[in-house]
This record gives sequence, structure tokens and C-alpha cells, in this order.
Amino acid sequence: MKLKLLYVLPLLAILTGGCLGGGNKTAPTPIPDGTYSGQFRLLHIHTDRITIDTVKTNIVVYMSPSSTYTVTGDTSTVHAGSKGSFRADPVNNVITFTDNTYSSTAPVTKTHLTGTYAYAYDGVNFKMEAYGAQDTLRLQYDLKKTGN
Repeated sequence: MKLKLLYVLPLLAILTGGCLGGGNKTAPTPIPDGTYSGQFRLLHIHTDRITIDTVKTNIVVYMSPSSTYTVTGDTSTVHAGSKGSFRADPVNNVITFTDNTYSSTAPVTKTHLTGTYAYAYDGVNFKMEAYGAQDTLRLQYDLKKTGN
């Protein structure tokens, strides 16, 4: 009996250690879905002086469980109304949007929700941020879930 116990003890130690050691991992950030409203901010950071120009507007973003999105709200001046698809990577906290209304050949007059953003989401508050060329442009979305 003692001989069998010597074989079982190391196996039990490995299994127990594996279960206990997994406590350091954090759960992936949830993938947002539903309706979110809040503020979009475009910050232009000047490299030649210590000022930041900020323009902002209120928008509504709907994200469907089928990975499509629509941007509405105050889209008259700063942010364009847009729609397309998105792909979230909840392990690395990044989300990539592909705007079907964006044209790379048209003049840029408004910001479109397109490209890759770092994001944080806790089930209610949804924040995204991306940086432009040479880190002089910052796009920030500070949204709150308002519906399904």
C-alpha cells in the first residue's frame, strides 16, 4: 500500500499545484455589445508649444453581437456617422473597426470610427483610445451602456 501511495502523491501534488497556480490570470475584457452613448474627443497635441486643442461631440454607438456597428448622434461636424464591422481581441484589450462608409480617396473632414483602438470595458463603461501620426493626435471615446 505504501508503494502505491508514493506513486499517487506526486500526481496529486501536480494536479493541486496546477489548480492553485492559475489564480494569477486575469479574465479577458468582455466584448461590448448593445447601445453606448457618450463623448468622442479629438485631441491635437502641438509639438512646438505646450497646448492641446480639443474638439468633442456626443455620439451613440450600437454594437451588435454579430460584430457590426453603427455610429449616430451629433455627426454634423466632428465625427462622421458610420457603420461597418468590428473584431475584438479581449485578451489584449484591442478592438479593430472597419468602416464601410470610409473612403481613403475622399477628403478627410470628420473622424470615422475605423482602425485599431485600445479598449477597456467593465460591462457598463466602454472607453477606447487610439493615437495618430507621431502621437500628436489622440482619439478618445468615453461611452456608457444605455441599452441592449
